[in-house]
This record gives sequence, C-alpha cells and structure tokens, in this order.
Amino acid sequence: MLKKSLRMFVTAVFCFLLVLAPQVGRKSLLFTKGTSYTLYAGRTGSDAQIIVCERGKEGWTKLITPDVTGESTEYDSAEAAFAELKRLGAETVFTERIGEITNYYAYSPRLGGGVTLYGKKVNVHVAVGRSGAAIGSPLIFGGY
Repeated sequence: MLKKSLRMFVTAVFCFLLVLAPQVGRKSLLFTKGTSYTLYAGRTGSDAQIIVCERGKEGWTKLITPDVTGESTEYDSAEAAFAELKRLGAETVFTERIGEITNYYAYSPRLGGGVTLYGKKVNVHVAVGRSGAAIGSPLIFGGY
C-alpha cells in the first residue's frame, strides 16, 4: 500500500513538472541582462505597467509577473545591443534620429508579434546614445 501511494505521488509530481516546464520556459529572459532590466505588463504601448527589476532577481520577477507584454535592458555599449539583434536574427526595418539618440527598429521572425510604426511591423527596438544603448521588445518605453 505504501509503495503504491509513493508511486502515485511520484507520478503526480512528474505530471505537474511536465505541465510547469513550458510555463517556466516561456518566462526566461528575452535579452542577455545588461546594467538594468525592465519588464512591461498589461499592454504593449506606452501605457504598459513598467517594472524595473531588482538586480539579480530579473528571472524571478518575470516568472511571477502576470501578463508580461515586453521587456528591455540597457548596456554600456552599442555593440552589446547589436549583438542581441544578431542573436535574435532581427533585420533592421528603419532608423530615426531624435536629438542625441539613434533608434533602430527591427523585426525578428523568432519573436513574432510586434507593433506597426510608420506602416512597418517591428518587434525589436535599439536606442543608441552617447553613454550606451538599450534594447527592447516590442519597443522601449519610459526613458532610455
């Protein structure tokens, strides 16, 4: 009887882990962590809830945050942001310069989704300034 109960318990735990694994996998960070990491929740626009993650707890914060709709991180160098674009297989759709910031809007088929800007679909945004760069998906919201 104990053996049967133990076997049922182990089977139940195994089934639970099989169901949980895809959920945790989808919650991994999209970008390699930079100097700060931000999540967007609820909406995919500038009205999204902006959650700045505590250093070292980025993965945990994403795991427990419901309805994550985007994320971004900042780097000390533009090269790091462009390396992320390459890793994602993103192609630049268009660029624009606003003041001291050059914005690169790109699309990665690996990510899917996105937003339409100037009639073009984009799902990755890189902003490069004098002191570094930021990358976000679908766009970077807040200050950068």
